[in-house]
Amino acid sequence: MLSGILTKIGDMMSRLFISYSHEDKLHNQWVLKLAHELQEKKIETHIDQLDLKLGDDMGKYMEEQVVKANHIIIVCTPLYCKKSNDLKGGVGYEKSIISAELIKAEPMSRKCIPILRKGSFDDAIPIYLSNKFAGDFKDDKNFDKSFKRLLEAIQIVSSTDKSIQTNAKKPNGNTVDEEKGKTLKKPQILESLNMMVRTQALKDFDSRVIVKFSSLEQRERAKSGSNPFTNGYWQMSFIIDHLPEESNLRNTLSNLCMSVQGLRDWFVLVPESGPYPYDKGIEFWYAEEGDSEPGSAMFWRFEPQGKFSIVRGYFEDNSDFKETYRLEEDKYLDFRLIIWRITELLLFIQGLSRNIGSKDSTVKIKINWNGLEGRRLVNAEGIFKHSHKQNRSFQNSHSTILDIENCKDIDNSLVSYVHTATNA
Repeated sequence: MLSGILTKIGDMMSRLFISYSHEDKLHNQWVLKLAHELQEKKIETHIDQLDLKLGDDMGKYMEEQVVKANHIIIVCTPLYCKKSNDLKGGVGYEKSIISAELIKAEPMSRKCIPILRKGSFDDAIPIYLSNKFAGDFKDDKNFDKSFKRLLEAIQIVSSTDKSIQTNAKKPNGNTVDEEKGKTLKKPQILESLNMMVRTQALKDFDSRVIVKFSSLEQRERAKSGSNPFTNGYWQMSFIIDHLPEESNLRNTLSNLCMSVQGLRDWFVLVPESGPYPYDKGIEFWYAEEGDSEPGSAMFWRFEPQGKFSIVRGYFEDNSDFKETYRLEEDKYLDFRLIIWRITELLLFIQGLSRNIGSKDSTVKIKINWNGLEGRRLVNAEGIFKHSHKQNRSFQNSHSTILDIENCKDIDNSLVSYVHTATNA
């Protein structure tokens, strides 16, 4: 078991995805050759020509590859550039996904590495990558030299690197932490590694949802010219552990509906708008044609393995919010609504875990608040209605991760969990 967990952690360290446009036969063969060259260097490399089978979901494939990859090699040509800039086809969809990842990446990150195969740097590099230093792979005579520079940029860290071998075994089967000099029992190590894997799994799922949300948001802006999420959004995601076998989508949807009974508009199911199947799960987009106010616009996804995430706009951004509470400024954050949102999330988790037969499960939760900068913290009904400038947020986002040992006990410790989530 321990070796399996270490393998999973090692897999996170060296993964590439190649993004390119399908053009002529020679170009497609060259890209495939590049993938094989990288694989020969023991680098886990993914490309649609090797990975996809008939009937596979291409959107889901692109989302997962972009999110999971340490580096994305972007093979640039004039055609790729045009498709990317115009958001056309698979290249356009990948562009919206990659753009979302670039926003989250560190400023100096090499997550995306453009390489020039055809054309010039002016007509083949997409606008969103114009600030990236691109490799030159136009001349096959210089392939080895360019390939070496690419490998240097990737800087793959092997899972057997000394830097992650921080623990050494003792004859009695325990483990010594060399830095702290403490002896740890195997169960402690396993629990710690399990926690790392669960945290990473939640972050990966959370990122995949944001990637899809970002692409839908861009599509909606291009189609209707409006965007209910302009001023920001909040996202709540969780993974319930120890789930029973998967059920069919009809039962999954039924479990979701039962779990929101008694909760006030936490998420909605509008028959004419969806929800719709997505791979083995269900998702729902409710912001079509600019009809939705920010407070009701949303995107959510549920997978039967116990993964759920919802993205919603702020009710405080609704056109009638300021009018109702006679507020003067543009952007607010009502702390009553923060408490309400987190409370309903926790009660939803408890109900869902019960309905899917996992009421004694543990759950890991991640809460993201985005678009906070410039918002003023208020209680719109009175106490802090006319708040001072020091109540204004100067940070744009905030994230909280919360672990709950037993879903069955959520309601008994509800106040404590809400307090933890709002003070993290």
